[in-house]
Parts: sequence; structure tokens; C-alpha cells
Amino acid sequence: MAGTRTLPSFFLAAGLAVGLVAAALGTTVLLQNVVSTAGYVFFYAAVLASAWVGGKWSGWIAVILSVGTGAYFFTPPIHSFAIHRESLPLFFEFAGSALIDS
Repeated sequence: MAGTRTLPSFFLAAGLAVGLVAAALGTTVLLQNVVSTAGYVFFYAAVLASAWVGGKWSGWIAVILSVGTGAYFFTPPIHSFAIHRESLPLFFEFAGSALIDS
């Protein structure tokens, strides 16, 4: 059947998503004094690359991981999944854009 994936290829695509989001996190942390973390630019790139190379499921995994990582590490209050009311518009913009891009 065309379009079906084998289990190993699914795990490779999922691993690609995890690796790209981890690279986005590392790059953002390293460059947070140079590049604004408000744009989540490296996480957008991770979602797009995951969806483009790994396919739909890889893109969705990257969206979930990117949104969770962005909420935990970069959205006030830091190191919490709670989001302050003032940060909600930017967070929803990022989450919605990542979803549409995948």
C-alpha cells in the first residue's frame, strides 16, 4: 500500500522530531542573549523540518514537543507549564502557527 509506514521508519521519523526539538532548545538556550526567545524561531524551524523530512506524524510530534518545551522553558513563569495571562497571546500564536505549519 502506498503511504503506509513500517514501524522502524515511524521511530526514525519520531527520533528526527525529538532530535530537532532538542537542537532547537539547545540553540535557543545558547543564543538567548543574542536572539529573542519570544519568537521561538528555532522551534518553528524544528517543526517545519520534521514535517518536511519525516512526514505528518513527525511534524505533529515536533509540534507537541515544541509547544511543551516553549511553555516550560521560555513562557513566564519559567520552569512551569502554567502560563501568565500576559503571555497567552504570544503562546497561542506560536502554538497555532506550529500546528498550521506541520
